[in-house]
Amino acid sequence: MISTTGAAIEGGVHFPIRPDEPLIAREISVGGVRELLSGNSTEHLASRATTSWERRREGLHLLGFGDAIRIRGARDSTIAEAVASLKVARSAVLAETSVAGRPRFFGGARFRPGGRIQFDGWESFGGWQFVMPRLLVSIEKDSATATVVATERELREQTLEDLARSALNEAPQATPDVSGHLPESDMEHWAGRVALAVAEIGDGRYDKVVLAVHRDVYAGRTLDQGQLLAALAARYPDCYTFKFVSDGAAWLGASPELLAANAGGQVHAASLAGSRPRGRSVGDDDELAHELMASEKERVEHRLVVEALASSLGTVCTNIDVPAEPRIMRMANIQHLHTPVRATLLPGRDILDLVAAVHPTPAVGGFPREPAIEAIERLEGIDRGWYAAPIGWLDLNGDGEFAVALRSGLVRGNRADLFAGCGIVPGSIPAAEVAEVEQKLRALGDTIKALEA
Repeated sequence: MISTTGAAIEGGVHFPIRPDEPLIAREISVGGVRELLSGNSTEHLASRATTSWERRREGLHLLGFGDAIRIRGARDSTIAEAVASLKVARSAVLAETSVAGRPRFFGGARFRPGGRIQFDGWESFGGWQFVMPRLLVSIEKDSATATVVATERELREQTLEDLARSALNEAPQATPDVSGHLPESDMEHWAGRVALAVAEIGDGRYDKVVLAVHRDVYAGRTLDQGQLLAALAARYPDCYTFKFVSDGAAWLGASPELLAANAGGQVHAASLAGSRPRGRSVGDDDELAHELMASEKERVEHRLVVEALASSLGTVCTNIDVPAEPRIMRMANIQHLHTPVRATLLPGRDILDLVAAVHPTPAVGGFPREPAIEAIERLEGIDRGWYAAPIGWLDLNGDGEFAVALRSGLVRGNRADLFAGCGIVPGSIPAAEVAEVEQKLRALGDTIKALEA
């Protein structure tokens, strides 16, 4: 295994130790995959997995077990530093697989490096962290592949199937149940922060800022991560359902927002801003959607996000295609304005160059970027950690897919720390923003309550 205990460089980034022999990725036979997965439900596999990435509607589920490579940057390390470290790690792996079974790194990063406020739950995650699983199970509709990453010596001494079983049985470290709550979220105080942001927007300090809240929830027993993921994927099949484990703590959620995807230089991204709840009937639902499309406040907020995304993509892409009008994206409890964007990646660039260019979008930070981020640091009063930040995967060729980590929580034993935010623009009403953020917290909060029941 390549670890993070290498020579430190400026910024606290640790480059991985290069092994004496390269790591080799090989696929297990079809029969071997069937035997490996026999008797294991997807939910059970997800409980034991170190990483999980699912798009239920498209029939895609990627599950990682054990660590072949794990690299992590210090709390104040940047995505640009992650790119440099990953280039070294990628060069240590030789892939002898099909496209479906290709090895991948899974991981993410903080919303912003460093930060004045620190929450101990984020300590093990670092500024960014990526892992290449020892065993990767890739389920695409009705087919499955399993890829093992090992050294030449291990491949000589053990069968692929034995190496895979060993990784599958290597359950991630569990965190014990905990007690003690955060101070109760004072929504009246948060509404005051919203009002202050609206006033600062009126003074011309920035055009939009996103303010988030952090709430902790305690279950009567240890939370089953597999059950949580399965319930989220079932309720939000169009979302990116994810899990990433670090030192026993699991960062998981169901994000509706694609940050960026790259497949052979073809780029997909999306803008998601402006929302309404779902209606109680079809007619009510359509009326709320029409109200959303007609809202000048919501359209202005959405336009800011679209224009900023196109501008950011322009630094690493050409042929940027943006539809003239947004569409409605509906989910179980909320509906959004959504604009898909396509582009062509410049030669020599990869998915992480895309991520570094577009994050944070105005949908999760604000606009203009720098004064909005300064306002978040000053007004929000929480440590976002990996909330509203990139989460996803990349392969050895620089293709990959990253979402924005929304509708998410940090699960440790029986505790889940939930995060949600709202975009503040001219005309924002504090009481309405409180109602919206409560609605967003329900995505994971209601799922936990349902499992408790």
